[in-house]
Amino acid sequence: LLGDPSPVEARAACPVQVEAVPLTALQAVLERSPGTATELLRLLASRLHRTTGALEEALTQDVPTRLCRTLCELAGRHGVRDGRGVRLALPITQEDLGRMIGASRETVNRTLATLSARKLIRTEGRRYVIPDVDALARATDREAKTTV
Repeated sequence: LLGDPSPVEARAACPVQVEAVPLTALQAVLERSPGTATELLRLLASRLHRTTGALEEALTQDVPTRLCRTLCELAGRHGVRDGRGVRLALPITQEDLGRMIGASRETVNRTLATLSARKLIRTEGRRYVIPDVDALARATDREAKTTV
């Protein structure tokens, strides 16, 4: 919309078809359908709210807290519960997690190793399994209290 390349990157978790929409076509749709414009504004406001929250968290929380919270969020949105815990349905790399929380892959690797040693997370193939999401969330609360 601004004429510059977008700094945002998106990755599909499954095969998708992407279509480019020319700006003039988008403008025409928005002029004909004010409801679409309203929904687009809601979407942008929601994204801005999430981005502001993520920035605030990145500036005030340590990596273990940010990683635990992100894993709990992913479990809530993309987790599949079975008898052994909640399995994240999406294959997520340590690099992906690092981008999500503003940390290096190496730091995410060390933090995941610590969480694994504490039995708060484990890997099965390329998927993460959280045996007890509530325990992971409580660990996050304790981490936050000890770092303040």
